[in-house]
Amino acid sequence: MKFKINKDLKTFFGRNIYLLVTTAWLFTLSFIIDNYWSSISTSGTATRAIQNNIIKNQKKSFAFLKDTALIDKIINRNYNEHELDNLVDKNYFIFLYRNNPLANPVPVFWNTQIIAPDSTILASPDGTRFLKLINGWYVVNKKQYQNKRGLLYEIVTLIPVKWNYYVENKYLKNSFIANSEISKDYDISLLPGRLAIKDSGGNTLFFLKQITKVEGKENGISIWLKILAGVFILFFIHKLARFFFEKKGFWTAFILLIIPVILFRSLSYVLAGQLNFQQLELFNPEIYGSNYILS
Repeated sequence: MKFKINKDLKTFFGRNIYLLVTTAWLFTLSFIIDNYWSSISTSGTATRAIQNNIIKNQKKSFAFLKDTALIDKIINRNYNEHELDNLVDKNYFIFLYRNNPLANPVPVFWNTQIIAPDSTILASPDGTRFLKLINGWYVVNKKQYQNKRGLLYEIVTLIPVKWNYYVENKYLKNSFIANSEISKDYDISLLPGRLAIKDSGGNTLFFLKQITKVEGKENGISIWLKILAGVFILFFIHKLARFFFEKKGFWTAFILLIIPVILFRSLSYVLAGQLNFQQLELFNPEIYGSNYILS
């Protein structure tokens, strides 16, 4: 009889293992959406989105600074229309000045009209720094360049990180370049904090300051995937209890049913911050949550 039950149990799992596999995949997908597809689900993903955008544009700007042939074309103004279009379409801003020992540097080229380096930047030493300009925050890189004729030039690149206008309207919004949604929950801070944003060299540029409570916020799709995963696992428990009801009787089936239900219900209190179902109106505690048990 025992051999018969073991054989039937193997058959049961063989027929219903898809429920457990589906549950595992749904939880995995919800984790991926929370940590990689949702830019503001956690402070970690917001930090990565901003930092990755900065590093990506830094690498592009450094590649431009190494392209001496293109820089010489810009200085001599013999670039073609295609090259000019590519310069204008970049996600960072380029400014090229000719050094003048007796006066201010003379602008030679720029690829944007929305901002220009101020005198502080032009007078600063070569290197990378993070600065606030009149319309936002930028990663600033300055490098001296000497052409074949021995003339000295200053090349400045500005990588926009966050727009910061004095007056906002429907066209001008104070938002992060990486993802405008991040601005609802975070702002830039120069004071040391736990959410450091670093450049491609690993140097800290600034810190993110949390302005709203978002650590428990999850992507809506992720929440529904977790709910669906819960349905599948409960369906599996139900089928398992039904199997033992037919083989062993009521009490064995009842124990196999009630223990997992109590366990999962207890975990829902422990993992309340991770699950955060109250984001959905269906689970909104303001509707029927009146005590600890129905919180």
